[in-house]
Amino acid sequence: MSKLDSDRAPRPTRIGEAKAISLTQALQRLSSALQQSLPLIRHSLHTSEAPTAPTPSPDKVSASWLLSLCAKIQSELTPAQLALAVLEAAQKPDDASQQAALFDALGMTEEALEVLFAVTPHLSEIRSNVRPSQLAVENTATPLFAFETMIDIEEERRQILVQEALETAQVVAIAQAELGLFDGNGGNGPVGVTHTIQRKSEQKARKDLDKAQKRAAQAKQRALDAGAILDDSAFLAMDNSTLGEGGLMNRTQQELWEIQQSLLPEGSREYYDKRGLPHGTIYESTDRMEKVIIPPADRNEANLHPRLRIHEVLETDPAKAFEGTVSLNPMQSSVFEVAYLHRDNLLVCAPTGAGKTNVAMLSVVAHFRDVGLIASDRTTVLETGRKVIYIAPMKALAQEVVEKFSAKLKGLRLTVRELTGDMQLTRLQAEAAHVIVTTPEKWDVVTRKSGTDENALGNQCGLLIIDEVHLLADERGAVIESVVSRLHRLVESRQKQARIVGLSATLPNYQDVASFLKVPERGLFFFGPEHRPVPLQQQFIGVSAGTKDRFAKEKRMNEICFDVVLDSLQRGYQVMVFVHSRKGTGDTAKSLAEMASHEGVLERYFVTAGKEGSSGDAYSRHAEKVKKSRNREVGMHFANGMGIHHAGMLRGDRKLTEQVFSDGAIKVLVCTATLAWQVFRGFRLVLLFANIYF
Repeated sequence: MSKLDSDRAPRPTRIGEAKAISLTQALQRLSSALQQSLPLIRHSLHTSEAPTAPTPSPDKVSASWLLSLCAKIQSELTPAQLALAVLEAAQKPDDASQQAALFDALGMTEEALEVLFAVTPHLSEIRSNVRPSQLAVENTATPLFAFETMIDIEEERRQILVQEALETAQVVAIAQAELGLFDGNGGNGPVGVTHTIQRKSEQKARKDLDKAQKRAAQAKQRALDAGAILDDSAFLAMDNSTLGEGGLMNRTQQELWEIQQSLLPEGSREYYDKRGLPHGTIYESTDRMEKVIIPPADRNEANLHPRLRIHEVLETDPAKAFEGTVSLNPMQSSVFEVAYLHRDNLLVCAPTGAGKTNVAMLSVVAHFRDVGLIASDRTTVLETGRKVIYIAPMKALAQEVVEKFSAKLKGLRLTVRELTGDMQLTRLQAEAAHVIVTTPEKWDVVTRKSGTDENALGNQCGLLIIDEVHLLADERGAVIESVVSRLHRLVESRQKQARIVGLSATLPNYQDVASFLKVPERGLFFFGPEHRPVPLQQQFIGVSAGTKDRFAKEKRMNEICFDVVLDSLQRGYQVMVFVHSRKGTGDTAKSLAEMASHEGVLERYFVTAGKEGSSGDAYSRHAEKVKKSRNREVGMHFANGMGIHHAGMLRGDRKLTEQVFSDGAIKVLVCTATLAWQVFRGFRLVLLFANIYF
């Protein structure tokens, strides 16, 4: 048999040999597990119990006796072949290898086990009394694998290459359908899409298509070289002949798109609906850019749920967690009954700033009330885990949640701890904590090691709160899936209730997410933009650089960014500029400072040093702290009234930058997505995403 190139095709083998190998491996594992019982088996054979098979004296162990035993086993092998296998097992040097060989040879049927029990005490006699020549009966010339079916290796290789080529071609067709969703040039893609902005998802789809096309071309070439495919026409015909009406290679992009849309879950259809822009949208176009301004949604509180007053709906102790709050907002009031009065799983989809954190707090105090850690009118104590686990998407947000929850739960003498890559907990600290705020990856590691130990941290969870649960669709979604699935399995195995509360921004397939979290119908809530406390106006800018030069595009984008920032500063607002990379924060801040200095507006609108009022006072308070920072960029940009923030900075520098911006000591903050998850509510913001569209 010639050796095949492993990169070109998998090494084919005999069907019987493959089955025998897998069976042998399984039997070896079983025999290892049964090795402990070998002394008991031998003992039982020498007790007064009558064995089921004849037990001869040592001088009567012979080839005929062994053949008569093997004849009782129903097998594709002949009795002589089985007897030869037993003789070979008897030659092994120790009991363990003898038992493993016997299981491999005889199998695990009832008859085989009887024969195994009969021959085990006499392996030494078999080794000395029986010779292979004595087992030469009819059919002994038949090879051990005579029952195997031999196939043409070259033909099998050709079939494998054809199958590989077909599968890779199908992947290309699916990738083309994915990319067709973004096609806005009137081609074969969905009709009615008007924008031409290249999103990150579109860029990924293009990369996936390129990779799939390369793999498909290589697979088809290998099949052509081997003679498995004659030409392209024969290959295309194989698509329908192999897959019937399900073939994808001969479909147009429009047909592929329609097939894919028909397979979407019912709750996710909305994502692909072809809708126009809202009424009142303003569109502007110049030689430098295209701008679309979407007005904020109308907020009519008369159409929303009536506000519930805290002292009317909460007992004395639970109300301490909402000290300073007079009433719940309309969104929180709608969720109150399920969040506080029931133990159902809960999914709340609402815009950022709608008050989802207080919904989480309602479920937290309800949990501690149910387990008896908060005084209430209820007399029964729920049998469930006593700890609350709050999963935040990033370390920066976890830190903010710890500060907020610690302040709110301090009056109830409940401890909140952070468990992230920045903060580790000792065993005593973890046991003493009532609320643990962590990240998906960290909690995934913790729960993997929990096992069946009731005292393990992962098994003490009675309430799991997942913030930003829409990240299920992100690269980190698999981690969240693992955490949730592990908790579902824990509930089923322990038969103890554990509640899941999911908090999410608005997402189209919320019904799918609710099904995954096992949320009942009354626990599912979806709120639109009308529930934002401050109406949000969205502004999208597409940059027209007029060139393929990356540096020219970046310069044009920075110019437009500066115009938007300056306009916001002139109206008295602070500005946050979000960029993609850590390096981009410093580069963008430096570029803004240079353009502001060139235009002569740096001192007037950006710099706060020496100014009168709250911003000047804040600058003076924080100047000394900034000088002590080991990050030179922090001090350099602080002098220009700006700051930077990204995950590569030390935690102390990040906290200092957040505090400086919150107090108004700087006017412009350039940051990455690390800060995008955090919400600053003490001032009005203009959110500008720079360096996105190329």
